[in-house]
Amino acid sequence: MTTLCAAGHDTTAFFGCYFTFLLARHPRVQNKLKDHVRSVLKDGQLTPEVINTLLNGYLGQVFNETLRLYSVIPFIKREACKDTVVDSMGKIIDIPKGVELLIPICLINRDKDLWEDPNAFRPERWEGLPTSPSAKQGFFCFSYGTRSCIGKSMARVEMAAMAVRLVTRFSFREPPGGFRPDIVGGISLTSRNGIWVRVEKEEAA
Repeated sequence: MTTLCAAGHDTTAFFGCYFTFLLARHPRVQNKLKDHVRSVLKDGQLTPEVINTLLNGYLGQVFNETLRLYSVIPFIKREACKDTVVDSMGKIIDIPKGVELLIPICLINRDKDLWEDPNAFRPERWEGLPTSPSAKQGFFCFSYGTRSCIGKSMARVEMAAMAVRLVTRFSFREPPGGFRPDIVGGISLTSRNGIWVRVEKEEAA
């Protein structure tokens, strides 16, 4: 429980920052997402079934694309439990038992060999792909396998609930002159100059 609560605190907050930043920069995506959420959230009740429907739709695509570009956890560390040989694009790499490996999630998620136009924010690229993608699709935000993030399902529901409340109550615009975050990787992916967006309250809220 400590892991779920402690690890999920900052990560969810940072996701909200990058989520609103990307919506502010891409009004077409923001408007499409608002329409999608309103069409599903007809009576205003955010039930588990509604969240599941949203994550299986356009919200899930925006969710995945936000995490792909701004993986809140930029890297993970693993230790080889046995001698291993890896074929990396034709190059054989020997990894002895006990060696610590640093896996750069932020680089995998922007690898041009895995993603077309990897630096572009295009939620539609996820259409037809699994809504909870794995490393097999080049998406490593929650790690992979038996040591993957224990709070993945909780995080998706928590982030989805936050995203729904944000887009139904507010609109997001770029500040005058625009804004570009100065990203720095650490335990979490943060920005030296913060994340700045202009927030406008929805009239119908």
